Amino acid sequence: VKSIVKTRLVVMDQYWHGLTAFALAKLAGIRQNLPIPGSPIYNFPTDLLVPDLSFYIAANDERRLFKLPDTGKPATSRIFRESTYEAYSLMDLPKMIAINGDRAREEVESEMVQIARERLQGFI
Repeated sequence: VKSIVKTRLVVMDQYWHGLTAFALAKLAGIRQNLPIPGSPIYNFPTDLLVPDLSFYIAANDERRLFKLPDTGKPATSRIFRESTYEAYSLMDLPKMIAINGDRAREEVESEMVQIARERLQGFI
């Protein structure tokens, strides 16, 4: 894998950032209980391949795809989502890029591609 990522783009969902933000939000309960900004917990582990770009897409309930079956209700509470988004925003090394997901899918994808082209010039 290490040799492939030097010459090809790799797109992943729910890598370290997603799992860590979810776990921190679950443990904290409310975002005021998250570890303080600058805490080493927000730094990417040195034993994993570090991504060149990391996005998180924040969307309101109407745009979110994860709903509980048969109820139409969000799978997570507003407070939990706020804690998760806050944890994402505190991630460092590499910093997360926040994307507004309250738009059409094509607009979200277009913004992500534009950012990738700007930041990965010469690679894509």
